[in-house]
Amino acid sequence: MALYTGKLHYLLPQWHGSSQELYSYAFSLYNNYSGRENDYSDVLILDALFWLFYNPNARKIFKNELTLTNVERIINNCLMRHPDSDMVKIKGGKIVGSLLYFEDSYAEAEKIFVNITKLDPENHSAWFMLGQLYYRGIDKAKESIPYFDKAIKLKPEEGWYYRERGWASMRAGLYPQCVKDLSKAMASGYKSKSVVSAREKCQALLGKSSKKNN
Repeated sequence: MALYTGKLHYLLPQWHGSSQELYSYAFSLYNNYSGRENDYSDVLILDALFWLFYNPNARKIFKNELTLTNVERIINNCLMRHPDSDMVKIKGGKIVGSLLYFEDSYAEAEKIFVNITKLDPENHSAWFMLGQLYYRGIDKAKESIPYFDKAIKLKPEEGWYYRERGWASMRAGLYPQCVKDLSKAMASGYKSKSVVSAREKCQALLGKSSKKNN
């Protein structure tokens, strides 16, 4: 299944068909599973669900398919077929954890993402989601920083991670880190008005702090 995993992670974000075609194709393979020679079908349905969930337009279209009940049913079925597969547990966990996060079920989501980091300590997106849980979920910005640190260490080229750590740093009063991170985020293409404004605010607060210390 590892061979298909690499290819699907590369291909799914570049899918040129419609979301309906993607889901229909993945679901038809999943429903017609006929044994080990079709292992890739379960990889595809999990990757398809994850892609649809994080695609805002698709999430609206597939809101009935992306319910926690339906997603858990598909994942549990995949786990029955592959009970020893950490990959299925990780992929399924990411989807369920994300659904719980967006439903404000932070304690349950945290357990799932912590479990993913135990199964795969180098899973940068799981560390990132733990940071999000603490920063945006339960409003503990300072506690979120170590999780963002871990995600960035594992994937230092991801500008989105710097953006979120930058905002969390501003909330936590860590203004030098805020300026540094938001500058990196902007250099990576995240140049929205909110990012520019947040960096300017941190720069101003950093200047005030320096004057007080002098």
